[in-house]
Amino acid sequence: MRPIDVSPSGHYASCSGEWHLSPSFAQSFDTLAQLYEQDRWFAEASVCHAHSVAIIARELEEKKELEVDWRVFNWINNRIAETEQSLGEDAGNVQPAGFTTETLGAKIDKTAAALMLAERFEAVGPLYRLVVPVLEENMNFTSLVIVYAELQQTYSRAAELRGNLEPDGPSQLPRSATHILDMMGGVRN
Repeated sequence: MRPIDVSPSGHYASCSGEWHLSPSFAQSFDTLAQLYEQDRWFAEASVCHAHSVAIIARELEEKKELEVDWRVFNWINNRIAETEQSLGEDAGNVQPAGFTTETLGAKIDKTAAALMLAERFEAVGPLYRLVVPVLEENMNFTSLVIVYAELQQTYSRAAELRGNLEPDGPSQLPRSATHILDMMGGVRN
């Protein structure tokens, strides 16, 4: 599945790195996501939410509260990781907004909800992998139960759709559904 590009034409090319160093930029993505959700454009909303997740993660990484594997964003849109990696040279220049791991978890939940509505199930698990190590380290078992319940719901829905899409065998599955099955250990009915 091709990543969704929600940027206006030339947006990435015309912006210097400084725009991303401001916490208000996350609010801009949140506003854009809300507009997309109102119009039921959930794939586009999920990309905007993911950009906000990346901004929060960048600050937490700067504060040494989070180790970020930027590749998790490639499941949603590869420009997110590219942008963050290119901003890596600007370490220490991020304007702090007071983001916390709780803020990150809440934004990941919103992003996952939009991904579910967009039926982009393959991106939910990698996204949650950003916050699971922090929850485990803090022994936040209640939040871990919620995360794993969300993942169970995601994979159940993917399996349900797989059942509806597989009249003549696994070859009829879209690439993303096949990948989900591989992540689940190759479960076959």
